Amino acid sequence: DNEIMNDSNSCEGTSPTETFVEVFFMDGPLGVTLRRRADTGIVYIFEIIAESQAVGLDVQVGDELWAVGDSDIGNTPLDKEAWSGLIQFIKTSSRPLRLVWKRKVSDTETQIEVVQEQPLPIIAAPTQSLPSQSSLDSPHADSTVNN
Repeated sequence: DNEIMNDSNSCEGTSPTETFVEVFFMDGPLGVTLRRRADTGIVYIFEIIAESQAVGLDVQVGDELWAVGDSDIGNTPLDKEAWSGLIQFIKTSSRPLRLVWKRKVSDTETQIEVVQEQPLPIIAAPTQSLPSQSSLDSPHADSTVNN
């Protein structure tokens, strides 16, 4: 298990469906459980440990590790050996430790755009006058409704 904590800053992502989050972890465990996807080799947050420093930071389950310190990992798949080396590096690095996470933003989160209400168009009154109530009551008035 690895844990994280302290300051966090959101960084702008490359698309409306991704964002990058920079977090600085202080002394002690990070407070997150990291896992490596076997199919892609990408490292991600599997779990956030309750009452850990990670709880107060801008990290979420599913965030993918993008950078450690000044080293960008990006979409580089890690094999088992590199994965072990990364975990050891995180555990032994001086603090605060900078980690950057890539977060996929859900469709509902991307729909935060403010939509301005447009006034309804003004519809001009018809140029022909409508029949008066008295002409409708007349037995000779045209009607499209058959009683």
